[in-house]
Amino acid sequence: RMKLFTIPSLEDAYSYVLVDLKTREAAGIDPFEVSLVMKVLEKEKLNLKTVLLTSHLNVDGSEGNSQLKKRFPEAKILG
Repeated sequence: RMKLFTIPSLEDAYSYVLVDLKTREAAGIDPFEVSLVMKVLEKEKLNLKTVLLTSHLNVDGSEGNSQLKKRFPEAKILG
């Protein structure tokens, strides 16, 4: 089973955290505001394995991607 967290971001965008409920492994999708994504990951005790960037807005968010990579060094960033 999987669960999807929808996270309102910026003024008109959404980020998502997709979780495998059995393994507690997660994928972050378009983490525009990393602090909001981190809150979900920490609250739900998830291990971030993948970050998927689907929007050009994430190019400017590379600092946030670095923050995620620092906290979850095994995570792969794809985009």
